[in-house]
Amino acid sequence: MSDMSFLRYTDSSTAQPVLYSTKEIDFNAPYNKKKVYKVIIDYKLSGGTGAYAYYSTNGGATWTQIVRYNINGVVTASMQLKSVYTRCELLFGQHVKCNTFMLKFDAGAAERSLSINELEIIYNIMEKDTDA
Repeated sequence: MSDMSFLRYTDSSTAQPVLYSTKEIDFNAPYNKKKVYKVIIDYKLSGGTGAYAYYSTNGGATWTQIVRYNINGVVTASMQLKSVYTRCELLFGQHVKCNTFMLKFDAGAAERSLSINELEIIYNIMEKDTDA
């Protein structure tokens, strides 16, 4: 007979932030450099005051906050509350040069609800590795 151990789950009832992150995306070309120009999402957000998006490149642990969001032609500093799916462009200011790319969405407190219907990444595979 083997020994068995049991674990006990205790709910601490503390609000946890709502986070979603993508896998590391290599666009089926892991060794080629890419230029990521923008990300387009359709999202809904309820509760709280807004949500933020971050990106990371090349498997790094550092996340860079995206600070410009184009929602129906209006540029804002965060993803705004929306009760219906709304198109939003995440703007970098300048393209992001990378081999792989990840996104993370932070909706803050647990009482918020972030729903992403579609995510589109506008990018180009570079023929030569240049700084341009």
